[in-house]
Amino acid sequence: MENSTRTSHLISSFPEVIFKIMEFLPISDLESAALVYSTWEKEALRHLLARNPVDVHLHNVNDSMDLLPLRKLSPKRINLIVCVPEENAEILLSKIELFTAMNFNTVTRLGIEIPIARHVASRLVKIYESFKNLKSLEFHPILSDCKALFSSALNWADLLPANLEVPQKLTTLTINMSKLYPDEQAGRWANVVSLNTRFLTVFSHVKKLKLVDKQIYAHSSDLEPTSEEHVPTT
Repeated sequence: MENSTRTSHLISSFPEVIFKIMEFLPISDLESAALVYSTWEKEALRHLLARNPVDVHLHNVNDSMDLLPLRKLSPKRINLIVCVPEENAEILLSKIELFTAMNFNTVTRLGIEIPIARHVASRLVKIYESFKNLKSLEFHPILSDCKALFSSALNWADLLPANLEVPQKLTTLTINMSKLYPDEQAGRWANVVSLNTRFLTVFSHVKKLKLVDKQIYAHSSDLEPTSEEHVPTT
């Protein structure tokens, strides 16, 4: 009996064995298993990070130390949320540089929620280009002042330049339109169409494209919108 208990404890101490067993556990059980002890916590967290996106609010990032713990966890899915007023354009640039410098090479699925404005768009190109292993991208543009934006002959080149270095592994693109519709006074639907056309031009190599009209991220493998838990935010 004692030998059996000892053997069972020894097997449960091997990370690779624990990780394999946890593949079959639902999220609620993974959260419970993480409380057993450090080895179980580490392996459970690997599964949680693979199944759920991590929300990164860029306005909370002040230096590289804010992002280093997340990078060490090797996340596979990140939602980057940008919400910076006009007067903080230079601060935004520095935060984006901090974020891209971390080289999240393990990330394969990325969601970006940003306000559509020239000072923001011209800087976010760095984000697209920094995820070399990206396979799925969900773009969630927010239109706060459509009159100002649509008053010029904008062709969205700031947001999606022709020379954009698109990650070659990217095969899935989702555009969430829920916060992009112009108001009744603007009446400039042609600009919304032109934005989608620009996406198709720049990301012409993607195999899957979906337009979403819901305030929810599409995370499933077939791009059907799903409701799921998020890992605690940064």
